[in-house]
Amino acid sequence: MASPKNKPRILLVEESATLRYILAKGMQKQGYELMSLDTFAAAQDTLKKSAGSYHAVIIGWPNFEKHQQLKKLTSLLEDAAFSETPVLLLSNDASLEILNWMSKRRYTALVPWENYQESVATLQKLLGSDRSREKIKPVSNSVNPVRILFVDDSVSIRHYYQRLLARNGYVAETADSVQSAFDKAVKGAFDLAIIDYFMPEENGYVLCQKLRDDPRTSHIRAAVITGTYLDEVIKDCLQAGAVECMFKNEAEELFLARIASMSRFIEVQRSIETERERLAGILESVGEGVYGVDNDGLITFVNPAALSIVGATAPASLIGKSAREIFHFHQHEENLKHDRLYRAYGKSVELRCWETSFRHQVSQSVPVECTVYPLNIYGKQHGSVVAFRDIPERKLLEEKLH
Repeated sequence: MASPKNKPRILLVEESATLRYILAKGMQKQGYELMSLDTFAAAQDTLKKSAGSYHAVIIGWPNFEKHQQLKKLTSLLEDAAFSETPVLLLSNDASLEILNWMSKRRYTALVPWENYQESVATLQKLLGSDRSREKIKPVSNSVNPVRILFVDDSVSIRHYYQRLLARNGYVAETADSVQSAFDKAVKGAFDLAIIDYFMPEENGYVLCQKLRDDPRTSHIRAAVITGTYLDEVIKDCLQAGAVECMFKNEAEELFLARIASMSRFIEVQRSIETERERLAGILESVGEGVYGVDNDGLITFVNPAALSIVGATAPASLIGKSAREIFHFHQHEENLKHDRLYRAYGKSVELRCWETSFRHQVSQSVPVECTVYPLNIYGKQHGSVVAFRDIPERKLLEEKLH
């Protein structure tokens, strides 16, 4: 609650005396200094005479069309002198006219009259953003922005957060139910889903589960947003796969900080995936055969050249199998102790120019020359990488020379 010495001054304009009374009572309870007016012309004159005197403006949007006095007031609020003044709109419906006007200016929110109890909390959000103009620097970049799906059954809340995210460099789309959101997630390329917990048909944690369990959407990070703090709500969300639980009464700056934190993780994932694709491209273009094994000698990856040299066609059929059984030609136990390649798997051993024979899918064997590199990640052994090339022509020449 604001202190008596420094009460935020609010200008309220609403034609209905009953609605003015309802709003004024709620605002004054929270310590706001309120100026109530019953005409839009009076509100326009008041703002012109005392520019900068009011911290926010509340407008009860009329139900009838082409209200010239209202148009003059909204035009005034678009001027540079008032463009940063928070404006809260109350209306019986979210008409296209309202949404269009809201899209023209920052620090504007819409609350349906049926949910007028949310007015105080929404105004506090607007005033919070007004007092702290320094914005959280978005992690999302203009070339490949983070794409967010915001899910809420309230049209005003959806529009408010969509505009907030868009102003901060994110690409945001909205959905009003679990099913419509899931359909959009399957069809669209989203990085993050922000989901309202309490919704009429199914609660938000159901969507978290659906996104997590479907291979087409499992890459989407899910976060739940709610207006109610309950331990059970948070527990349900985290168990369903949500990575964050946010609250609607938080300041914009905290909400954006949470989004930025999740976006940083998304950017790291993108970077890792880009690097993985780059390395995969390099492996595919290398003329030598390359394959990897874990510490137990099981194949973790194989490039096309390796498949070609040993006459194999399907890399997926080799992953997870023993490299000794797939590649090594001599498998007798008495020969293993002399097989330096086999003994190098999963060890901190570097082996260069080791000649041996690999099993071929069609012919009996193919002579190869191998080099083994230990795969160490952050000081921990994660298997080995083997590069090899077939040397039948060289072996044939050596035999002739011999």
